[in-house]
Amino acid sequence: GREVQYPDVRVVTATHRDLLAMAAEGTFREDLLHRIAVLAVGLPRLGDRPEDVPAIAQDLLRRQHPEASLSPAALETLKQHSWPGNVRELRNVLTRAVVLHGPQIEPTTLAFHAAAFDAVRSPGVDRSAEALERRRLEDALRQAEGSKAEAARLLGIPRTSLLYRLQKHGLA
Repeated sequence: GREVQYPDVRVVTATHRDLLAMAAEGTFREDLLHRIAVLAVGLPRLGDRPEDVPAIAQDLLRRQHPEASLSPAALETLKQHSWPGNVRELRNVLTRAVVLHGPQIEPTTLAFHAAAFDAVRSPGVDRSAEALERRRLEDALRQAEGSKAEAARLLGIPRTSLLYRLQKHGLA
């Protein structure tokens, strides 16, 4: 066209850095700061508000794994964690529990960041979690009669995650 059009765009950003201080130091572009700092909302990290963890965990489960439920003891365990990865880490912990142990989440089925990757880092460690994941994938595929979309729904994970896990276990 020949006429200038101005789109109506909103940009949402998040950071844990002090952008004002960085702009003053010259390590962040001041003009960019003024473009994105229209409305700043400060939100404490999840580890600083343990009283919010149960509601957020329940909402994540309702959206991503509607068949899953948390026992009161599991909720208490979640409240005790420091959550350095904030809500993304909480989402991953819940998904890991559902995929590896099924829809009923107990304290013993929760694996936090360091524990989740110990087996990957340590050669010779019992990788029973991998074997359990493989069995759950095989069971879901069998129950879904080979339908990957249905198997993903049964496991409460995105289809792309299922495809990745199937490939990882040589089941693709």
